[in-house]
Amino acid sequence: MHLIVAVMVAYALTWDWRKALAIGLIEPFVQTFAFAVHDRYWRRREHGSPISINAVAVYPRAPVNFPVRNNDKEELLCSN
Repeated sequence: MHLIVAVMVAYALTWDWRKALAIGLIEPFVQTFAFAVHDRYWRRREHGSPISINAVAVYPRAPVNFPVRNNDKEELLCSN
């Protein structure tokens, strides 16, 4: 559906079906890359630390589990 809408909008702007098809096929890839960069930026801004692009692209909302020592007891904490 998204591809069809993108091609139709591109055709309405260019009146050339070849250009419209090219724009419609390229646009989802550009949008995917832009989303990953945007999400990485906001995660860095929220947490104040760098996050790898692979973690953002593969696990965008995965919880982070890590052991923490508290009064000589190990507890498993989950932060979201």
